[in-house]
Amino acid sequence: KYFVDKVKIKANFKDSKINLNDLNTFYNEFGTNQEANFSAKFTGTLNKLNVSNIDLKTNKNTIIKGHIIFENLFSKSENDFKMIGDFNQLSSNYSKLNQMLPNVIGASIPKIFNELGNFNISGTSTITTKKIVSNLEMITDIGFVKSDLIINNVNSIENASYKGNLILKEFNLGTLLSDKLLENTNLNLDVDGKGFTKENLISNLNGTIENIVYNKYRYENLTVNGKYAQSKFNGELVSNDKNLKLDFKGIADLSKTKNYFNFLAEVDYANLKALNFYSRDKKSIFKGVIDIEMTSSSLDDAVGDVSFYDTTYSNENDNYEFKDFRIKS
Repeated sequence: KYFVDKVKIKANFKDSKINLNDLNTFYNEFGTNQEANFSAKFTGTLNKLNVSNIDLKTNKNTIIKGHIIFENLFSKSENDFKMIGDFNQLSSNYSKLNQMLPNVIGASIPKIFNELGNFNISGTSTITTKKIVSNLEMITDIGFVKSDLIINNVNSIENASYKGNLILKEFNLGTLLSDKLLENTNLNLDVDGKGFTKENLISNLNGTIENIVYNKYRYENLTVNGKYAQSKFNGELVSNDKNLKLDFKGIADLSKTKNYFNFLAEVDYANLKALNFYSRDKKSIFKGVIDIEMTSSSLDDAVGDVSFYDTTYSNENDNYEFKDFRIKS
């Protein structure tokens, strides 16, 4: 089913037997109807195949340049396949790469990669049927990603667990997580979690968020240490943004139409109008300590308890000061 032209092969077969079933298995393992022009150097044995100086381009504009070692492609045993890749360039997208790669590797690519659009990858990756160890840089249609991750349980990739470091630059997180309020971000986080879809993603996060756009406002200088799960955050967030000086400890659940909050926040300064939280007043500045348990979609339909301590609120009319008070709505 392949047309091959101008190939030079130098091989040493010693006490070897290859039957048609083996060749058919090899053919079925790779994507069908693929055409590629490539040059490479092949050395080693069939079950430890070293492919170096790869320069490949397919008819669907996938480009691979680098060095790959395949282990146990023809093994009769289960779960002993391994691919070790060192890529100078891997240009493709989710669907094209998934069609071209061996089935055992294609099944290890999360569907969330489809949201990245076209991408260009460089770096190293070791893939087995159960585990991926990667140190990669990716330029994608929605931003830059640098990942140093160990991913386990890749045989069920959408529920796989992962641990390592993630750097995003001008990356549209909202596109990836299907959240219209989220936009571009620059961050550096240590992650420890599982899941690659918005519905099942659970991860411990620890690190810095240089900036992130949420609800049309670009927050800057944030640090985070907590757990994120399906648009819920539980932990500590410190903001040194010019319009939000905040130390937040608790829960913010934005996963439903009405949000749920249960937290203690020490607010040194909050410009609620600049943050797009409150538009009724022309000026809206808040300072104080808030202890809150509330459900709301806006300040107008809040239900719950809020306690304020050492609070000031300023609008265009006056400055209002309160030592402490409690609101039950």
